[in-house]
Amino acid sequence: MTQKSDSLLFRSVSHPGLTIKERHSSLMALLRSVHLHVVQHIRKARWWLVVPISIVTTYLLLGSMLALAAQRALPLNIWDALFNVFGNQYLLFFCLTPLYLYLVSDLATDSRFSEALLLRLGSRRAWWIGKVATLGIVTGIYLGVLVAVAMSMASFVLPWESGWSAKTVQYPIETYLPPEALTFAPGAAFGMLVVLLGLGWFCLGLAVVVGGRVFGSARWGFMIGLLINMSAIFLVHTYVPPPYDSFFVNYHMMFTYHAFGDSTSEYPSIATSLLYWLVWIIVLFPSGWWLNARHDFLRHE
Repeated sequence: MTQKSDSLLFRSVSHPGLTIKERHSSLMALLRSVHLHVVQHIRKARWWLVVPISIVTTYLLLGSMLALAAQRALPLNIWDALFNVFGNQYLLFFCLTPLYLYLVSDLATDSRFSEALLLRLGSRRAWWIGKVATLGIVTGIYLGVLVAVAMSMASFVLPWESGWSAKTVQYPIETYLPPEALTFAPGAAFGMLVVLLGLGWFCLGLAVVVGGRVFGSARWGFMIGLLINMSAIFLVHTYVPPPYDSFFVNYHMMFTYHAFGDSTSEYPSIATSLLYWLVWIIVLFPSGWWLNARHDFLRHE
């Protein structure tokens, strides 16, 4: 199935010549294909790893945090647990990000199911949009499961409160928070943390999918994602002088590495990090679009 043979079979769902009824039908077909793709993807056995890994890592971090707080006789609340889990760069880059890359790596491959969706949609462009939408939903599911597990476990031993705990106020760095971040309410700060993590993982997943299309192998896409993650690990253990450190994903995924209005800080603002991830999307999305427009989807037995 080459580019020359696309003709009407692969016309865009946004073609100006389509009627309102045809556009509505194409949109519904796209939504159904995304739903089917998401369900088919998360039913794979590899997704059973998410819950037990999340339980074990949350349990270990909670135990360490509670033991330290008991020694100092300082009260904690649930926000301490959430920021200790999702602000921990070692957990993020040594465990959670590699697991995420493994879960989404097969989105770059062609399968009979994927080809059936392409034929059903009748458009390579719509198929690519559906692929990216599937990646976004899967990323949200992954992050949602991690947050739900951490919240559920922490709520058994820590209270819900609207403000920061005494321990966080006195030792913010131990909760992976710069002092300037305490000017935000805990819920707002955690919301920004989740947005940064979600965008970072989505863009890394997009790099994996596009890399897999370039090299024709999900393994190569996965390796590209791991190389990016390894560069983050490199920055964790090595000092890179500014402004070169701003090119690494650490400073734009980790909530703690942000200026929060401090003009003397070497860290970026939240707005700068959002712009950083937007540039990733602007580069990667059209690249995948272009690659899929020229990809031969015909399977050779």
